[in-house]
Amino acid sequence: MNKKKVLWLVPEKKGGIQSYSQTLLSKWKSDDFKIDSLFFSDKESSWRIHLEQNSYDLIHIQHEYGLFGKKIPFLYRFSSFLKRLKTLHHQPVIATLHTVIPEGFRYPIKKEKPLEIPFRIMGNMFHSSLYRYWNAEWKNLDGAIVHSKLQMNPMIKSGLKSVKVIPHFVPEAKNLYSQNSKFKILIFGYFSFEKGQDLVIRAIDQLKNLPIDWVFAGGVRTSSDQAYFDSCKKLISDLNLESQVKITGFVPESEIDSHYQNTSLVITPFRETFGSGSIVQALSRAMPVLASDHPINLELDERTPGCLTFFKRNDLDSLVVQIQKLFENTELRNQLSKKAFEYAQSCQIETVLKEHQSYYREFITLI
Repeated sequence: MNKKKVLWLVPEKKGGIQSYSQTLLSKWKSDDFKIDSLFFSDKESSWRIHLEQNSYDLIHIQHEYGLFGKKIPFLYRFSSFLKRLKTLHHQPVIATLHTVIPEGFRYPIKKEKPLEIPFRIMGNMFHSSLYRYWNAEWKNLDGAIVHSKLQMNPMIKSGLKSVKVIPHFVPEAKNLYSQNSKFKILIFGYFSFEKGQDLVIRAIDQLKNLPIDWVFAGGVRTSSDQAYFDSCKKLISDLNLESQVKITGFVPESEIDSHYQNTSLVITPFRETFGSGSIVQALSRAMPVLASDHPINLELDERTPGCLTFFKRNDLDSLVVQIQKLFENTELRNQLSKKAFEYAQSCQIETVLKEHQSYYREFITLI
């Protein structure tokens, strides 16, 4: 039997979606499907040239709003991308939707971007129309993969008939957690207001008498986040925290493990998240994780109870109390590490790949 041909279209050359795709594809094994991949920027025409020269039984798009322009009206380009794609490819098209904007989404009002405030307020006034605009194209897909059951409703409401939940894979489970004489807290990921790094910086100010090294492993992903990054650096300076805080900048894939080694605790302080790989990165290395109590984070704990501990989202006092508790309680950190490793083993890459192949069979007839 000839293998069916599937093309992964990945509109990113460096970053989390690129890394996610590359890692999955590097482990691909199937008697039924042959996978090609194309990594490109959304402004490139390389994918059009490729499809003019090749044919596939299925196209699988890796979708993230920011990789198809921006969420801002008239700058979000996924609709036009999908229309152009379907003029060249007449077989099924599915997408992994790494981010799904929920129905009640509101633009956060960012003080460090005063010129944007009127536009964000206006956007929040017309949020229902924007919600339809962001998710209008889902119904034109043949199917979609999401990482959380909480992301399914927007898909169904859009008219999309086939949605499958496949949890974000866990990279190879490895236990990098160990007790160290020096307490190190790691905050991993790109800087953005939604990710909440400024909240941790304010917590550091309240905990600065504790012997803790604080490492922010990440940099700026998009130009729109530069102002927030700069405001975080200024806050560190204003609070005289430079001697306790390190910002690494972008972390290449090959260096990720080194940042988790000798780490006592990982904090994921998201104000908003629509599904993030950074928590999974920490769980895959058996790290104790203190997460905000966002519903998507709580869902991870439902899968493996006890794999995370939580603070109240966007609440500085709650964050400070929980950090202090975890600093003092070695046994609690050990238990979190054990449960994190259990979660990692239940979501290995091989399991996730089998789920993908099962879903492909809904759209491709194998002979």
